[in-house]
Order: sequence, then C-alpha cells, then structure tokens
Amino acid sequence: MKKMKILIIVAIIFNFFILVSAFPETIKLKSGEIMEADIIERTDEYIKIDFRGIPLTYYFDQIESIDGKNISFLKGNFAVLSKIPSGEETNGDIEYLESLPFDVRRCIEEGIYYTEKGIFDKAIFSFTEAIKIDNKNYIAYDYRGFAYCMKGDSSKAISDCTKAIELDPNYGYAYNHRGIAYAMKSNFDEAIINFNKAIEINSNHVEAYHNRGLAYGMKGDIHQSISDHNKAIEFNPYYADAYYDRGLMYMEIDKYDEAISDLSKAIEINPEYFAAYQNRGFAYCGNREFDRALFDFNKAMEIRPNTAEPRRGRVMVFFLKQEYDKAWEDVHEMNRKGYDITPELRKMLQEASGRDK
Repeated sequence: MKKMKILIIVAIIFNFFILVSAFPETIKLKSGEIMEADIIERTDEYIKIDFRGIPLTYYFDQIESIDGKNISFLKGNFAVLSKIPSGEETNGDIEYLESLPFDVRRCIEEGIYYTEKGIFDKAIFSFTEAIKIDNKNYIAYDYRGFAYCMKGDSSKAISDCTKAIELDPNYGYAYNHRGIAYAMKSNFDEAIINFNKAIEINSNHVEAYHNRGLAYGMKGDIHQSISDHNKAIEFNPYYADAYYDRGLMYMEIDKYDEAISDLSKAIEINPEYFAAYQNRGFAYCGNREFDRALFDFNKAMEIRPNTAEPRRGRVMVFFLKQEYDKAWEDVHEMNRKGYDITPELRKMLQEASGRDK
C-alpha cells in the first residue's frame, strides 16, 4: 500500500497546473503542463518563451509538443560537427565557409553548420541554394527536410524527405528523417513504417532503431520499445539517449531498478544529462530511496537552476519524508518564479502540515 501511495503522489507531481493565456503558440511539457506563449528564441537544444512578461527557457527533452507537433524525436538525430554553442556564429567558421567555391558542397556545408547552431532559416536558405544549383541533389532535400523538422514544420519536412526518397529510394537517412516528421505529427504508425524502411536499407542504423523505439513507446508498446532501444545500444554502447529512453520505458512498467541502472549509465556517458538526473530522482522515489532522489533533484537543479520540475520533485520527497517546512519553502520559491504544484498535492501538503501555505 505504501508503494501504491508513492506512485499516486508521483502521478500527481506529473500532472500539475495547466497555465493558459492569450499567446499564439501552445507548448506542452512532458510533465503535463500546458502554456501558451510567444517563442522569442529557438535553438537545436531549447526554446525561450515570453510567458506573461517573464522569459522562460525549456529544453527539448522537457517538451512533448509545440502547437500539437511532437518533438520527442529531435534529440540525438544529427551529428554535431563542432562545439560552438547553439545560436552563435564565429568569424573563423564563416570565413572558412566563404572561402569555399560557391557550389552545392558549400551550400550543403553551410546548411549543416546553421542547422547545428539552431539558425534554421539560414540553414533552409542554404539548402535551397544547393537545390537551385542541382535540383536532383537528394542530400540537399533531405537535410532541408531535417532543418524544417528542427524548426517544427513537419509538413514541409515530409515533403522534402519524400522528394529525397524519389531521387534515391535507397537513401535510408531520408526515411529516418521522414519518420521523425511523422512522429512530430503524432502519426506513429507512419513513423514506424519509415523507420522500418531505414533499418531495411541499413540494418546498423542506430538512430532508426532508437527512433522506432520512441515511436513504439508513444503507442504504448513498452516491450517493443525496450527491444528497439536494446538494439540501438547493441550497435552503440555509448548512446546515452538510448539508455535514457529505455530507462523511461522501464519506469512505465514499474521496473525501477532497471530504470535506475539505465539512467545511471546515461549519466556516466554524459555527466551533465539533466533529464537523466531528474528522472532517476523519480525512479528512486518509486524505490523509496528518498535521500538518493533528493541528491538527483539537487543535481538537476544545479545543472539548470531555473527549471521547475526538479524542485517539484523535491517537494514530493520532502512531503514523503514529512519534512513539511522544507516542502513549503520549495513551493514558495516555485511561486515566486511563476510555477506551482498541483491542487491535489497542495491539499495533501496542507492537511499533513496543518498550515495553508
């Protein structure tokens, strides 16, 4: 019964306040929160929104959808060629690109560069220039399609990837990218068909296995999802995202020990993996290992001090440990930043602590 109580409280944490205002884009977080706000900055790692006059940053691993378009498939699907922070250009890189002859290769390299920096309009422009030079270049169509994916325009992404496939039906990356675009539309069956084709063309296509695992997870087929993540890890034992997503699938079926093992491996590979710390914290809660959970939530807050989810996790831990004053301190800090816990958890905290706030 105690374990069931903890699971119920965890569920409450994941279904907190729905925030509504009169802004144009709807952002749904994986935690369940929905808000409407202007996106004032977008990179390949995060978006920054203007929410009621407050600038807030959300990373893609926190976001489920933007205007109904699923974006869970964007992380880890494009090779990083440099370590320049997203959204920044350096004179050295620009000078190198401008030193190349103006041809298809230069345009494609420019497009890849801008895609990695999160400057998607410039990336799309560069790939379009490549297509103007050679309208049979399937790589340019595919890369432009992926840039549209990153920008959130899944319809144009599907169109471009389809064109790439028409030009070269054996180009597996285009099927993988088109699958991502379908997944963003929550058309998981069509996404899986495309990931299947990518794997048929290249049986070692790690990203396609990973993405198909994500799609099966979204459909609720947890065991098939785990199987695909197993395959991705088999081909690339250092694929942090595959361990992370397999860990989430284990959490779905209450296999917390397995989840903790996978999330720990993801952290070992990437010590700054915010979402892995955060979700390992919830997995530790499932195992009633509250001190370890608290450590992970604290670490997640250290990595991203201005995000709300780890502090919500701390509220849950303090509540379960009956440290109500500490729980209220976190609630008050969240309120100062424009967040809150669910009414259900607030009511339980009020009743248990004997205070209203």
